[in-house]
Amino acid sequence: MQKNIAFVIYYHTNNKYSFNALVGALETEEFDDIDIYFVKSKDNLINNLKNLNRKYQKVILGISFFTTQLWDINRLLKTLIKKYGKKLIYIAGGPHPTGDPLGTLKMGFDTIFIGEGEETIIEFFQKIRNNEEYKDIQGIAYLNEDNELCYTDKRAPINLDIYPPFPVKYNKFGPIEITRGCSYVCYFCQTPYIAGTTPRHRSIESICKYVEIMK
Repeated sequence: MQKNIAFVIYYHTNNKYSFNALVGALETEEFDDIDIYFVKSKDNLINNLKNLNRKYQKVILGISFFTTQLWDINRLLKTLIKKYGKKLIYIAGGPHPTGDPLGTLKMGFDTIFIGEGEETIIEFFQKIRNNEEYKDIQGIAYLNEDNELCYTDKRAPINLDIYPPFPVKYNKFGPIEITRGCSYVCYFCQTPYIAGTTPRHRSIESICKYVEIMK
């Protein structure tokens, strides 16, 4: 019997902390039925998806990347699409997809997560699990039937205290993010475009909580 949903993450060294935050947001009882896989190498990703497709009704592949990784990710995605086609749902987020959602979608991704992803990923998996249309949720971009870019608008900045900085259940520890956002809006930097122009801070109580967990 097939299980329902697998979330497969390309857990590259350059992008793992972004996924730590997203998986931390999913680490609640509500999503206990979703199995999450952290895959570090391209070869394992390409080869292991075959078994996961047999095991699960729905497989969502998540990739985050910088512009410096664009060519590698483009080659990887073309290989995956050639091998698996539409058996997977391909989602992307991070600095490059947020800055160039149209170009990223034309690479072959189904959906782009724009900016902060904690609230968006929660609502996305709620929709996926309930077999509901997810393209109406806020914070995503996709191509419509006419191959035109559709953007559902940016979400309001999150409260960092609501979400853990990393997924304790999966022992994926990393830096504790204490501040998000930047008011300087330098043209060469994606930080304010992803996280907003008003810095927000994790509370001392929340920081100490996760320091204790990491001991």
